[in-house]
Amino acid sequence: MGTKPYTLCAVSPGSAYNQMQTALYSASTGDGLPDDYTAFVPIASGGSGEAGSVAAYASGTGRLDIYAVPGPGQGFAAPIGSQTHASGWDLLLPFSLGSQAMALGYSAASGTFEFYGLSGVTFKARNHFTGSSPGTAGFTTVLPFLDWDGSTPSGSYMLCYDSNTGQAAIYQLSAGESGKVEVALVWQPSELWAEGWERFGLFQLGPENFFLKTNVVHDTVYIDHVMDEASLGTHPAAKGLPLPLDLTAVATFTLLADPCFATYLASSGAVTLNRFQGNLQGWFEGAQVTAIPGGSLAVALPGGSFPLILFY
Repeated sequence: MGTKPYTLCAVSPGSAYNQMQTALYSASTGDGLPDDYTAFVPIASGGSGEAGSVAAYASGTGRLDIYAVPGPGQGFAAPIGSQTHASGWDLLLPFSLGSQAMALGYSAASGTFEFYGLSGVTFKARNHFTGSSPGTAGFTTVLPFLDWDGSTPSGSYMLCYDSNTGQAAIYQLSAGESGKVEVALVWQPSELWAEGWERFGLFQLGPENFFLKTNVVHDTVYIDHVMDEASLGTHPAAKGLPLPLDLTAVATFTLLADPCFATYLASSGAVTLNRFQGNLQGWFEGAQVTAIPGGSLAVALPGGSFPLILFY
């Protein structure tokens, strides 16, 4: 196992509404992170304004290393803990079930979801789920979200999509007996979605859920609205938006309660930081910075008072 360079970008408000300030820390290969990580799971702190933690997952071994999120302009210190769970998850993502912080692992080959409860920074496996009619194998995107109320365990959902076939579905997640997570299919589109959607970025505007998505096959960028009643599915809110199609990753975050997103281009390390317009017909560019080139992931971390974006 070697090491891999990374960049941390702390974001704060600029002198004008549409401007952002940044503090960068870039680690070289010599002082980088292990190079086998495939996912990062943010773990929020218990207090307002405090930086949280992040779990770094290596799919090949199942290793889960826990790091304290550093302050602006600083890099990661040594892990504060390490665990071993199931290997082979294509995705490992955070979600909430009522007030309980959770995580889910997903294998596209088997269509299996594994649900984990979080006790502090410790992941504890609860149960797994494999769906049928439609099957749950092959998803390329899984997007956990809370409904517009989000205050009860029955308000947790996940949007799933297969970019190869266009299959999409929304599943409701609820608390069952003995800590088990119950899963129920609540929506399928009447027709398959177009193939090729990728780089989904969930965000909230007021109490409502939206997501940004890019389609290289059809050369377009959409913002979709998740209907207030999840069983009604999603609906386009804006089409043909001016976002480059060759981006490597997109990460959504919140700055002063406003939805924002970062873009990352691995070939050059170019990063833009953007604030969505209230009418959802575009965004304002707040800053440009340069992160390490050659990465594959962009992840928003719980950075305390203001957000922190990891490029790895």
